[in-house]
Amino acid sequence: MCLLIVKPADVAIDSIPQLCAKANRAHDDGFGVAYVRDGDIIVHKGLLSVKDQCDAIDDIGMAPALIHWRAATSGEVDAVRCHPFVLADGSAIAHNGILNDIVIPKGMSDTERLAELAGDCDTFIRVARTLAGPCNKFAALSADGGLAIAGEEHGVWRDGVWLSNTVHESLTQFSSALWRPMVDSRKSEPELVREYMRPYGYWDDLRDDVLWLLREYSADDIIDMLARCSRADDCDDSLVWELS
Repeated sequence: MCLLIVKPADVAIDSIPQLCAKANRAHDDGFGVAYVRDGDIIVHKGLLSVKDQCDAIDDIGMAPALIHWRAATSGEVDAVRCHPFVLADGSAIAHNGILNDIVIPKGMSDTERLAELAGDCDTFIRVARTLAGPCNKFAALSADGGLAIAGEEHGVWRDGVWLSNTVHESLTQFSSALWRPMVDSRKSEPELVREYMRPYGYWDDLRDDVLWLLREYSADDIIDMLARCSRADDCDDSLVWELS
């Protein structure tokens, strides 16, 4: 699961070092930004250090932008497959999800192939809207600064920017709301979701993230990790992030 951020013009991103550090713990297969400057789209992407990622985001300034951290599910882990991709018409696009219904040549990623097939921004967005859903979200940036999101309702707006998911925040947010009850009760995963997530108010906004975490990591894995902590709330982040 990647992380895609859409930043409109004249919106600042706060706490860039903290954002990059958290994002890399869950999405560390590449990074990229695309933004508009003087009528041109600037793309900076690759297998960058956290510091270089922070510098790249800082360079965006107040311009409209796409920001993407990759968690690879298809294609090589290299600079070429990092998002955003530039279309034939010069627009930039990025994607969070997995595309199962297109034929992908060996070595290519699903988004890379979709960008190649789409060719231009209008076609890409039209196709993206037919594919969008809880597990697939897309964004495009044109040279005139226009932004488009397909699957917007499956992400979240926060502090003026749109995030495709909040997995990079979830593990620490749920340290007491989810992991502690697992230790205390050892109930099944569906019971935990139903009984413990709704009272904490996370369910509507973060349901997809929770279900993804529960699919990826068994309750026993989480319990084993927490066994090294005297209380869930006392767990050091480095222990919690061993799950990512």
